Amino acid sequence: MDIEREISEFKKNELKEVEESRKKEKKQVYINPDSLIGKEIKYQTALLHEILHELRNRG
Repeated sequence: MDIEREISEFKKNELKEVEESRKKEKKQVYINPDSLIGKEIKYQTALLHEILHELRNRG
């Protein structure tokens, strides 16, 4: 299995699900970037970007 392809497919499916749910639901939530949740989201996003970077440089 190509891990990059799997991650890309997962992201596409996730975006499709988000788009479908967005059509059904119009509520939006603001997350303060300085809050605990906002910081955790930023941390996990940075971690995922680092993992992707390492995987791309491997091959």
